[in-house]
Amino acid sequence: TNTAFHNGLMVDERCSDTGLDDIGWYCGNAQERSYPVAGLAANSWGLHDMSGNTWEWVWDRYGAYNGDATDPTGPPAGDVRVIRGGGWYSLARECRSANRGGEAPEYRSGDVGFRVARTEFR
Repeated sequence: TNTAFHNGLMVDERCSDTGLDDIGWYCGNAQERSYPVAGLAANSWGLHDMSGNTWEWVWDRYGAYNGDATDPTGPPAGDVRVIRGGGWYSLARECRSANRGGEAPEYRSGDVGFRVARTEFR
């Protein structure tokens, strides 16, 4: 996206973002717990909870971007992997589309998970 969230700009960086309230569970509306997927509005691809609810492990390794940051994969080697999206305990600024964090594969937390995905079967 070109905005903080798929539905627009960030209104408040902390726990009172009215735009994020519509699309993601975070510190402002989650009451310190996760929720079943699809309880809030989807993005234009029909995906739910891409901001908030649980941080998601992604395949990319964590490191500085080299050049274009459009769909980056990170460095070719290293143990630290990227988590994205923010979680139910996160501030609104941590749920931004461009935000990412890095954690070791053995890292565990109640607001970190993963999304099962596959290419379309034809």
